[in-house]
Amino acid sequence: MEQIKSSYDLDPVLDTIKQNGNYSESDFLNLKSKVTHIVNHPEIKEYFEAHNRVENERDIITKDGYLVRPDRLVFYKDKTVCVIDYKTGKPDYSHEEQLHVYEQALNEMDFKVKDKLLVYVDEEIKVNQVNLMH
Repeated sequence: MEQIKSSYDLDPVLDTIKQNGNYSESDFLNLKSKVTHIVNHPEIKEYFEAHNRVENERDIITKDGYLVRPDRLVFYKDKTVCVIDYKTGKPDYSHEEQLHVYEQALNEMDFKVKDKLLVYVDEEIKVNQVNLMH
């Protein structure tokens, strides 16, 4: 997901992965299916539109000197941002706490977080909206 900024990146990135030959055919088809389902999921496909300014896996240093790395940040012209993190397994409160840390770091940088989403990638794609800090 790191290399996919918009839905237009999907095919070229998957082609590169296939050409590298690091996956068996069945593993590649499974990966392709999951990534395609994420990018086209009705609850989050708007975050994969080409006009969005996106940073994937971008390091952020907090004011306290800690390094954090959200999976996906979608920036808007009004200095708001959507934070998306991908997870496997069952939802866990620690995942929400992680997004709160990202929100705080972005707030320190004068960005206002508009949405925080946890995207669970298992047999099905499940999107959880995380409440904003007050």
